[in-house]
Amino acid sequence: MPVTDYNLEYRNKPEVDVQIVSVTSPTSRSILVKWQIPSTNNLNGPLRGYSIEYKEEGKPSWTTVNVSDSSTDKTLQNLKTWTVYFIRIAVSNGDFLGPPGPEK
Repeated sequence: MPVTDYNLEYRNKPEVDVQIVSVTSPTSRSILVKWQIPSTNNLNGPLRGYSIEYKEEGKPSWTTVNVSDSSTDKTLQNLKTWTVYFIRIAVSNGDFLGPPGPEK
């Protein structure tokens, strides 16, 4: 009977958070978020993307936008004018999301 060799990677959750570098508003209904690529030391796997969460001030639920590459910026669009938003970002290693970074 033939033996098959499997190369299995066992990953854990990333143990690093993402630091937001800047938040600007290119239009009255959009926000441009820029962040720093996190250290790969505690990523526990390859960098596969990010999960950006944002919510309106005073609202309980977050809206999630996934970025499936190694970008360091994203424009959030179709937002309400004259509204304060909180934003946080978590890194993905393909299997798990790390802890969200500090809110901005």
